[in-house]
Amino acid sequence: MTHSGGKPHAVGDRGQRYEVTYMDPGGKRCVFGWSETWVGADDMVKSIDLHPVWEDGLIRDRNADGKGHATNG
Repeated sequence: MTHSGGKPHAVGDRGQRYEVTYMDPGGKRCVFGWSETWVGADDMVKSIDLHPVWEDGLIRDRNADGKGHATNG
């Protein structure tokens, strides 16, 4: 059972602070996921580093300056 009783709903970050992205083989930046903690986001970047074709894992702190701040984990 989902939080909406099985009805369609938007899936996404639910207000989590850190957004983790990577570069795909075609040069497009893609969202890997979101985390409430830096440690969780850093673990995601480590997973990206292990992937054979994904590159340049970045953590963006969406609370840093109102616009977010991208940094390498």
